[in-house]
Amino acid sequence: MIEDYEVKNTREWRLEKRFQVENGYRFVSELEPQEFQKARGIFTLSRVGFSESCDYGLVHIAYPVCGYYLLFHFNGAIWQRQVYFMSYVV
Repeated sequence: MIEDYEVKNTREWRLEKRFQVENGYRFVSELEPQEFQKARGIFTLSRVGFSESCDYGLVHIAYPVCGYYLLFHFNGAIWQRQVYFMSYVV
């Protein structure tokens, strides 16, 4: 899983709008310069590294002041977060 994560995240990938969230979202690249100064909730998201059996996934989410690794498990129906670890804090 860690090797898959590292291979997938050795370069940047263009993020596509495939998420459905209650309040919606916009990419930083879509913001006007004056909107960027007021932006809240900005974060980066890594690609997911999967275990060989594809029932575990590792992802990193980074905010301006801290970052986390999150481990998810697929129980056959849904993905559930198992544990998370802080990767850095500013």
